[in-house]
Amino acid sequence: MKKKKKNTKKKSKWNFKFSRKQILIPLILFTSILLIASTYAWFYAALNVKILSLNLTVSEESGLYISLDGINYSGSVTVDEDYLFNELENNYPNHTSAWASKGLFPFSSNGISSPNNDKFDIFSSNIRYKDVTSSYDRVIDTFKESETRPNSSAGFIAFDVFLKNVTGSPYDDNLYLTEGTGIEIVDDKSEGADGNVNSLRMGFVKMSTVSKRSSVDTVQNISCNNRCVSVIYEPYSLAHSKSSITRAMKYNVVMEDGKYTPTYAVINEGRGLDVSSGQEGSKYELNSDYFALQNTITNFDNSIFPISNGITKVRVYVWLEGQDMDSLESRPMGSKLKVTINFYKDLAGYYQ
Repeated sequence: MKKKKKNTKKKSKWNFKFSRKQILIPLILFTSILLIASTYAWFYAALNVKILSLNLTVSEESGLYISLDGINYSGSVTVDEDYLFNELENNYPNHTSAWASKGLFPFSSNGISSPNNDKFDIFSSNIRYKDVTSSYDRVIDTFKESETRPNSSAGFIAFDVFLKNVTGSPYDDNLYLTEGTGIEIVDDKSEGADGNVNSLRMGFVKMSTVSKRSSVDTVQNISCNNRCVSVIYEPYSLAHSKSSITRAMKYNVVMEDGKYTPTYAVINEGRGLDVSSGQEGSKYELNSDYFALQNTITNFDNSIFPISNGITKVRVYVWLEGQDMDSLESRPMGSKLKVTINFYKDLAGYYQ
């Protein structure tokens, strides 16, 4: 009796691979879409917008000096990535500076949430589709950033400065931002690129003040003592480009160049939040658990905060505000920026 030949063909090998591809290809494409979307801001992409340096000056004639390490004081300082991560550590080893070496990416913040917080509550976001099977409505997941160590690729900028008030005023003087504070686009391909910076913010946290005779360790470790206050400056609050205005209409948000449009910043971590929640005119009502009106100053008329005689620690922030409907208009070649911050202190406390 002849034995039946064993069938050595690998049944359905080709069919299995084919069906697997059929499954994997759409999954890969869908995952790619999500990954691409997750690099987008709340409203549009952030690509290659880099701050080369920050220049900070103070009004020496009124008895104010500035330092980046609490040791060396002068009338001006320049901050860049090399200084923060190669030089500063020698004199200020416990600094927690942040830089955006890969370019600025959109974040959102409403300042500090408590007078005992010495750092902004600053949030990043991933954007995704709510349910691609039924609609293409987008939602965001928000995540609070940590600033416990130096980070050269944070996507935003943060660092400490020390302001020394030497006039001996028996009462507090007033600290102002002054003309010249702003952003300069410095690369030669930036013609018509002013829309890139319309969502930029500068933030400041003022901590406590110690005596001018305090030790370096005391100065560098100045804390809030439940007295911290924060301020957000919005340089281009009235500027809206044509493309931003057109895009905003997709969310039923009406903007007009030359008129202020409020921003509702992220205040908590959340999942599946409506992407345009809080935007005035959009179909979504404000979700006050996760968004709040961002109170910003938009000119130099008023003092940003009082400053006492002695040494005051201030934390400085620069970021692109993702909840701003202008957000970022990034061109393929990106933008290179220089930021200037000018402080002026009056003698109000001296003459009271």
